[in-house]
Amino acid sequence: MLRNIRRILALFVWFTATLTLLGIVRAAWVGRVQLIPALLSLNAGLLVLLGLLTLVFGRVYCSVLCPLGIFQDLIDWLSRRFRRKSNRYGHPLSGHLLRPLFLIIGIWGFVESIHWIPALLDPWSSYGRMVTQGLYPVWLWTKGLLVSFNGTFGTWFEREEFVVQSTLALAIAAALTVFLVLTSWIWGRTFCNTVCPVGWTLSWLSRLSLFRIAVDRSRCNGCGRCEARCKSSCIDAAHGKVDESRCVVCFDCAEACDRGAVGYRFRYSRCSAPSGSVVSADESRRHFLSVVATLLPLPLVGKAQEIIEEGWLEDGTYYRTEKLDADSEKRVKIYDRQGRLVTERYTPIMPPSTYANFRYLKLCTACQLCVVHCPTKILRPATTEYGPAGILVPTVNFTTGYCDPDCNRCAEVCPTGAIQHFSLARKQRDKMGVAVFNSRTCVAVTDDVECDACVRHCPRQAITTVVRGNRKVPKVSANRCTGCGACEFYCPALPKAIHIEGLLS
Repeated sequence: MLRNIRRILALFVWFTATLTLLGIVRAAWVGRVQLIPALLSLNAGLLVLLGLLTLVFGRVYCSVLCPLGIFQDLIDWLSRRFRRKSNRYGHPLSGHLLRPLFLIIGIWGFVESIHWIPALLDPWSSYGRMVTQGLYPVWLWTKGLLVSFNGTFGTWFEREEFVVQSTLALAIAAALTVFLVLTSWIWGRTFCNTVCPVGWTLSWLSRLSLFRIAVDRSRCNGCGRCEARCKSSCIDAAHGKVDESRCVVCFDCAEACDRGAVGYRFRYSRCSAPSGSVVSADESRRHFLSVVATLLPLPLVGKAQEIIEEGWLEDGTYYRTEKLDADSEKRVKIYDRQGRLVTERYTPIMPPSTYANFRYLKLCTACQLCVVHCPTKILRPATTEYGPAGILVPTVNFTTGYCDPDCNRCAEVCPTGAIQHFSLARKQRDKMGVAVFNSRTCVAVTDDVECDACVRHCPRQAITTVVRGNRKVPKVSANRCTGCGACEFYCPALPKAIHIEGLLS
């Protein structure tokens, strides 16, 4: 009964998360209930709720709310259909040594602003990249196929062509998918109990949970079915013990036991008391204190200060830009699908309502939700735009469109608050960047033709034409320009005669 309830809830969460990451539905709550996004957004109420949930029921978060954990369960279910073994899972080699190591690496990457490290370890972001980079192209191909076979599907779907936005992001997602499929097929939930920092953090609370999986020694005959079936390798059938820190409360062991010896019981009931835990209380306490002692110095290792660049725009507007690292002065070259140079930027462009680069890069977990839900597809995973530390964090590229002034989907779906929620009225005022004009590539100068594409398409009327010599050329009002990118997108010149430079402060 409990196993079936867990499965129904888990499948509902997994389908909702997958459909949201594919852009089919917009259920932003499924990202916000994840532990790492809740922690980064300082959602104290949700953090307390998840903590109480674990203290009462154990690590049900990992088996019901985490899409990556549910994905591993699906792989496990498939493996049991094709590989029937009586003793599939053994205790992993990692023991209790690698588990805190990955947590320390994640915290160190966060403190040192090496943002791709915690992004790779976060289960929600990892599953997001797997879907958006791997399954999303399949969904686009399926939509196009349906529309081709039957025109009535055109009223439901729009045919979209998939473009590889980042080869690096695609390669990382593919490598992670292969790794998870192999480890889940062979060893079950090794990732959750060895690599995942969320699983390791919740394991400390689950040791104190009021309800837990326990073995009734009076009924147990030591057959080992529960141990063989446990995907978390947390049962020692020979001694009738369960490692509560590894148990994800999937109820598979209870289903496998035909004597009713394994069950989900109240901690202080008579039959669950002898079960105990594989790890003693003194050992756990010493282990916990050693990890805390290792983590405490980490906040002191951060960077001393940020390098600030400041100046004045041509119309008298003051600006300040925070450089990410020594490589931020290098221009980023942007090419179109034919390999032609479109434009070069000194400063990368962040999504709207992000304001400060240090805040955006700290809070973003690179789950790619905003990338999928952007209707004009201008958001894409970064490679070199933010420097080595900002790999996979979404940046703005205007080769496929521009930022619609009447759209705030990226803020609606962002689970961490890296893209702060904003009203459409506020978007008319907030800046993403400022347009910069280069007369050396403008067709009005090079080809001696009249062109006012940037003037006509600017939604803010921030661009006018002025006469220089015998030609009319654009002039940008930095006060009115919000950096939406319409001018850059519609500019017919290659490289672009007008492009957007980001303002990172």
